[in-house]
Amino acid sequence: MLYALLVLSFCSCHQAEEKVKYYPNGQIEEICTYRNGKMDGKLVVYYETGVLYGEGRMSKNRFVGEWRAYYPDGRIMTIEKYNRRGKLKTFDSWDQKGNHVIVDGTGTLVTYYPNGSIKQMATYKDCHFDGSNEGWYPNGQKEHEFFYKEGKPTGIWHFWNEDGTLYQTENHME
Repeated sequence: MLYALLVLSFCSCHQAEEKVKYYPNGQIEEICTYRNGKMDGKLVVYYETGVLYGEGRMSKNRFVGEWRAYYPDGRIMTIEKYNRRGKLKTFDSWDQKGNHVIVDGTGTLVTYYPNGSIKQMATYKDCHFDGSNEGWYPNGQKEHEFFYKEGKPTGIWHFWNEDGTLYQTENHME
């Protein structure tokens, strides 16, 4: 009898549990499978409108396999491929106009606000930030300017308020 209880308690600890997280408006934000308190299985994420944002698999809180992210209109945004240890191997990305801008982890991605102004521009090489990463507020004022070399921060980083005043700099010189 004691053996049966131990087996049952051991098995119940390893069972999958599906958890659903909701936005304040009641729409589903994400559905994820958990095992032993960690994300371990399929993860599906939605925009606040209820439209699919992305989907893929997790293993012990790490991304694994192929992940896909979509724009609100359903067009593909990104396809990322991770190894079983959660390391990003490659990714491809399409801009909001459908142009294939990141191929095998290399290229420049530009994202836009709904009004058409640029939100962010980032350069990638071999799946890492490489070069400038700039962001703007909806009013067109620059928000930040970062620099990377082979995925590592470099140079002087700048941060601006929405009114254009510089509020912070960070020195990432080698």
